[in-house]
Amino acid sequence: MQYESYFPLTAEELKDAYSLRDLFTKEFEFFDDVYDLTTMYLSNSKILSTDANKVVASALLIRAIEAARTVKLAACIGLCADASATSRTLIELLSILANAASEPAFLEKYAKSSLTDGLRLHNAIRTDPENRVLSDDKSYDSLKKEVDAEGAKKLPTVETLLKSVELNSAYDFAYRVHSGDVHVSPYSLNTYYTEDAQGEVTGFYLYPHEDEVPTVIVGSASTLFECLVSWSKVIGVDVSERAVVEKRRKDFVADRRK
Repeated sequence: MQYESYFPLTAEELKDAYSLRDLFTKEFEFFDDVYDLTTMYLSNSKILSTDANKVVASALLIRAIEAARTVKLAACIGLCADASATSRTLIELLSILANAASEPAFLEKYAKSSLTDGLRLHNAIRTDPENRVLSDDKSYDSLKKEVDAEGAKKLPTVETLLKSVELNSAYDFAYRVHSGDVHVSPYSLNTYYTEDAQGEVTGFYLYPHEDEVPTVIVGSASTLFECLVSWSKVIGVDVSERAVVEKRRKDFVADRRK
């Protein structure tokens, strides 16, 4: 079997690796435009530290910007499985921001859910003799009381969150596709080997996986834009570019189907 690999290790090799961008100029331009638009709105916003919802929503958008940047860096050198996995993080962030835009009290529930996360971690630690010392009774009891006092509950699943704001397709298609790379499904491994006409495996192939670049770049840019729109509703600003961005996205989809 043949084994093809490409490891850009030196600074010069990494620079050359970015030539993948040249193969998909329009897709990366679309990504950059959305990225720049998002950072522009965030930079121009005036958030008071006393407005908890706006502070948390802005932190979520910054996390989305960071995730999008990771997607771009990975896709530029053909690490599309990792770009895809990070794209799922963007969808999870969208599920939170979209619910925040729909329900003003949601971010308070989101913040309180961290208490239940902490309690579950304590419970897991306390069942492990080796790590049991990390959960002292005083801290554990104090956290349990705080959970009860705050009425904290576990956050609903991503599926529930997305479908509650009518973003069904974001879960049913994009989230499921990206989950294949997060959990390393058998199907996601198909890009790592080659077959002959009879379906016999003839070799293994390491990145770059160029064919997946347009989908992950355009998809992540679209999700980032939806994060921006949801954030803008929490903040109270108008994002006027929606129609233009949506048209460009649909044009890419139409081109891919030809």
